Amino acid sequence: MKIETDAENGDYLTISGRFLTCLLECRIIYPTFSANNTYENIVRNVLSRNAISAGIRSIPGLSMGTVSEACWQRKTRLQVSYDNLMEWLYTICETIGGSVNIRLNGNSLKCDLFEGTDRSILQDTNPHIVFSNSYNNLLSFFYVADNSKQKNFAYVLGSGEGAARKRTTYFSGTEPTYLDRYEVYVDERNTSQDEDVTDDEYLEILKKQRCGKYDNSTDSIGVHHRCVFHAISV
Repeated sequence: MKIETDAENGDYLTISGRFLTCLLECRIIYPTFSANNTYENIVRNVLSRNAISAGIRSIPGLSMGTVSEACWQRKTRLQVSYDNLMEWLYTICETIGGSVNIRLNGNSLKCDLFEGTDRSILQDTNPHIVFSNSYNNLLSFFYVADNSKQKNFAYVLGSGEGAARKRTTYFSGTEPTYLDRYEVYVDERNTSQDEDVTDDEYLEILKKQRCGKYDNSTDSIGVHHRCVFHAISV
């Protein structure tokens, strides 16, 4: 929410927000997921394991909704580890020309998968949508930097390969759950385990090596910076 005060023209109140899909940004894909299946079934399984049927990692009320269009029935083979869930899903959408939306359905949340409509100048089937100063369809343009995204639960992976990698978790205070949980993957593969260091001691080293320095009054593990450009059309 932003309030702008203008002595001549009055006060302006601007309220903005994000789509419900941003809830998926609070989760990473953990542990490693491998599949040879359709994109629909892959997304169903990944969401189930990390956000729907995932215990305290679950997003309350979230379930799969409708799936439409042929792009989600294409088959692929993939393996994914520790990617941010929302960013990974957007990458899948970009690859196959699909789209994802989380909508309210009464008191629950439904995740729908469908195919987007290409309005770019790279195709001639659909009418193009172009925002540009040369078209005189931009009233204003401004830049916003947002550093408000908090991470408060870390999966820390150290030396080793594949399933044999040494791993632990890190959080400050009480373990965050459900909608209060913001996950991040921390790669500490370059932190080696000396011969005289036990496994328990090594796991403590992993926590202190990277995550310990993030302790602060807000219990945040890190801050993610994103730059967003906004355009207002007429």
